[in-house]
Amino acid sequence: MFYLNNPQIGYFGENQINFDYREQPIIPVHDAYGNFAGSAGSELGNASNPVANQERSKDNRGNTWQIMGNAWGQVDFLKHLSFRTSIGLNLQNNYSYGFTYHQYENAENNGSNAFSENASYGSFWQWTNTLTYSNTFGKSNLKVLVGTEALDEYGRNINGNRINYFSDNQNLWTLSNGDPKGQTNGSGVGSASLYSLFAQAVYSYNDRYLFTATIRRDGASVFGSEQTYGYFPAFSAGWILTQEDFMSNVSWLNFLKLRGSWGKLGSYSNINATNQFTLYGASAGQSYYDINGTSNSTVLGFQSQQYGSPTTGWERDNITNIGLDAVLIKNKIEFTIEWYQKKISGLLFQDNAAATSGAFANGSSAAVAPFVNIGDVQNNGVDMSLTYHATLSPSAKLNITGIFTTYATKVISIPNAGGYFTSGGTRIGNFVRNQEGHPIGAFFGYNVIGYFADAADVTKSPTQQDAAPGRFKYQDLNGDGKIDGNDRTFFGNPNPKFTYGLNMNATVKSFDFTALFYGSYGNELINYVRYWTDMWASFQGNKSINLLYNSWSPTNLNPKAPILENASTFSTNTVPNSFYKENGSFLKLRSLVIGYTLPTAPLKSVGIDRLRIYLQGSNLFTITNYTGLDPEIGGSSQAFGIDYGQYPGNQKSYSVGLSVTF
Repeated sequence: MFYLNNPQIGYFGENQINFDYREQPIIPVHDAYGNFAGSAGSELGNASNPVANQERSKDNRGNTWQIMGNAWGQVDFLKHLSFRTSIGLNLQNNYSYGFTYHQYENAENNGSNAFSENASYGSFWQWTNTLTYSNTFGKSNLKVLVGTEALDEYGRNINGNRINYFSDNQNLWTLSNGDPKGQTNGSGVGSASLYSLFAQAVYSYNDRYLFTATIRRDGASVFGSEQTYGYFPAFSAGWILTQEDFMSNVSWLNFLKLRGSWGKLGSYSNINATNQFTLYGASAGQSYYDINGTSNSTVLGFQSQQYGSPTTGWERDNITNIGLDAVLIKNKIEFTIEWYQKKISGLLFQDNAAATSGAFANGSSAAVAPFVNIGDVQNNGVDMSLTYHATLSPSAKLNITGIFTTYATKVISIPNAGGYFTSGGTRIGNFVRNQEGHPIGAFFGYNVIGYFADAADVTKSPTQQDAAPGRFKYQDLNGDGKIDGNDRTFFGNPNPKFTYGLNMNATVKSFDFTALFYGSYGNELINYVRYWTDMWASFQGNKSINLLYNSWSPTNLNPKAPILENASTFSTNTVPNSFYKENGSFLKLRSLVIGYTLPTAPLKSVGIDRLRIYLQGSNLFTITNYTGLDPEIGGSSQAFGIDYGQYPGNQKSYSVGLSVTF
């Protein structure tokens, strides 16, 4: 068997690209994380190979059969009334299987091969009914709508898995050919429903004064009986100033509208359908008991798998907007500016306190904590856009739109959790602390102020565990002469100061051109990949150029990586600190399209109204100082901006297309 390994290629943390051919046997050993470590290959890094992963998974299969449909009907009656009903249905069946091969290219490789087979089906339907009243009274226009909406989804699944196949041959890929001792199987069922009542009134007077009011009553089955229903009102008003007489002489202003709105929205998207229930389950390795003490018989038992929270309720978003829309100079310029405030109350996050029960006596993990309403967050920001329409000649036109968005976010309160909860987990701890008075997702840990230069520097500095030349020197925030947990601080913010975009499109005779730029400024990222590449003790293979050629030495006191040593310490790689923080600002050319539309006259004879040929390029370049593969990093709502080494989404791609209209 062969693995690929070469530190000259780019790194993906636990998914590094590696090239170098060597033969290596596997001696499986469990580590503290329950992984198998290939101890015979101590020079290996903890990196699987994306190329090998693609090759290994090429014969895995997943199939989906889906039926979708929608039917509606409408009837108008009594002159001003209209009734509409609409029902949609989605039926889905899924089947998949996959084989997991042995891995040889990373130190923590799997100790056995495995085969899994899965099947599921699900249904979803949505039924909406509305009754609308519309009428005009002089200069007044009124439209009133009332309605109901019901949604329901249901699904079941079954799965099986076996390990230790004596051969990887595809002809053996059935569950019956694996080791019965390594067999796992299970099934599940899930359902959820939503029922809503809503009403809306839209009123305008003389086409210049606009008013809208909406009220919803939503009930979701994912919440317990105490919190099933939520009420969500919204109001908006607009004033078209250019319709007023006092604006009639302002010739350069074609349109001007002042608007404002306030609304309350509800969300339940973070939680699962059984969140309100405490669940129990059985597992042969975790909940079967030798009650008779004979060591040769077991009795079926159950253990807690999930804590329930019947008091969890709707996450509520209170949103206020004030905006101005304008069209200027003979419709050549369009301008929009909007200030908004979003107050989120009852954030739906997993309850940290419920997870303190630890592990069960047999070593299995504790029950999953429920999602609860854990706190309040406030966001304030400004959105702006400016568009310029230019006619360069009768056959050449240009449109340019600039977009600018800025916002500030702050955690207002987190009750019953000490004023904060942590997230962003890694092998060295949580990088994120969501705490009252700080931005959501803020990075928390020790602030690195340099490296210990020599033994004398260690002696004169505040007392620090594992302090030694070449290791990190942390900031003594409270000035007590020692470095401990009280010296941790907020050292980074993943929220950008602003984002921006530039859209350009032009036509010149039969040619068209479109370009889309997007950028972010002022956000910071945690490049956790550096734990694997810039710390020698974090596996001895696949290291970065920084560590190999620009690590600390007595003659290099301002390096890019700490001392190259085979020791994991508090002063290097066992606690979250600011060494991993990087500037995440960037500018990207997301899309570039060039097209040509053929003359229509010759095409009419064959029934073609329009034929366009185009060439499109995506992600053509990224300008950034971030040393990782892509500064656009996803994540959950409570922890984002952490690069775990995920495969980047910024690959260049090119396509040629043909658009035909008959």
